[in-house]
Amino acid sequence: TYDGIFILNKDLKVDYHFDTTNGLLDNNVRSLFEDRDGNLWAGLNNGISKIKLSSYTRSYPQDISNINSLIRDVVIFNNEMFIATEIGIKKLQTNHDKLRDTFTEVSPNNLQTQVWDLLTVDNILFVGSNIGFGQIDNETYKNIIDPKLTGSVYKIEKSVSSKDVIIIGASNGLFLFNLIDKSILKINDLENGKVSDFVEEENGNFWVRIIGKGVYKINFVPSIYQPTIRKYTHADGLPDNVYRDLNLHLINNKIIYTSIDMGFWG
Repeated sequence: TYDGIFILNKDLKVDYHFDTTNGLLDNNVRSLFEDRDGNLWAGLNNGISKIKLSSYTRSYPQDISNINSLIRDVVIFNNEMFIATEIGIKKLQTNHDKLRDTFTEVSPNNLQTQVWDLLTVDNILFVGSNIGFGQIDNETYKNIIDPKLTGSVYKIEKSVSSKDVIIIGASNGLFLFNLIDKSILKINDLENGKVSDFVEEENGNFWVRIIGKGVYKINFVPSIYQPTIRKYTHADGLPDNVYRDLNLHLINNKIIYTSIDMGFWG
C-alpha cells in the first residue's frame, strides 16, 4: 500500500504493519516478492527493503523504539520486557492500534537516572542505580535501603549459597541484603572503594573487584560476620594497572579475568 506493508493472518486480521517508523525505507510499496528462504522483498518508490519473515528475531533500534540510550541490562518480569538504561527503566509495550512495539518509561518521576542492573526474585523487580538499591512496585520505584549507605549500586545478584540473600556491589563497598528480614550487612574488612563486579563460587566464596585497588577473595565460612579476605594484585600474576578495566567471570567453577587491554587469564 501507500502506507507500508500489512501482513494478515489466516483470519484476515492484521498481525504486522511495516512502514518507515519501524525500518521500511519508504511507505510507497510498489511490489512484493517472497523468496524460497521466507524473506519478503519489497520494491519501494525509492529502493528495496528486505524483511526476514522466517526469523523470530525482532530488532528494536534505539531511535525508532524510543530507547534513546545505552542498554545496561534486560530482564523479563511478569511476562514483560524491562531494560536498564542511562535514563531510567523502560518497558516494552505494544500499541495494538498501530501494531507498534515501543519502549515506555517506568516510574519517570522517581528514576530519571543511570540504572546499572536489574534482578527478578519471585514477584519482585530489584533495581541497582545511581540512587541506590530499590524495587519496582506497581510501576513505581522506591528505595529499599538508604542510598547514603550504599551510594550508587552497580551490580545485584541473588546468592548461590545463601538463597535468601542478595549480593550488592556499590560505590561504598560490598553489601548483603536479607530477603526475609530486609536487613543489610556491609563487609567492613574490605578496602574502601567502588565494588562494580563480583562473582560467587558454588562453595560460597566471593571474588570481588574494587576499582583501582585489586581483586579480593572472601570466604564466609564459618561465620558470615567474620569473613576471611585475601587480596590479589599483580604480585599474584594479575597484570598491573588493569584493575579499573578488569572483569570477573565464573566458568566451569574457575575464575577467569578479562580486560579490554590485556586479554584474559585465569
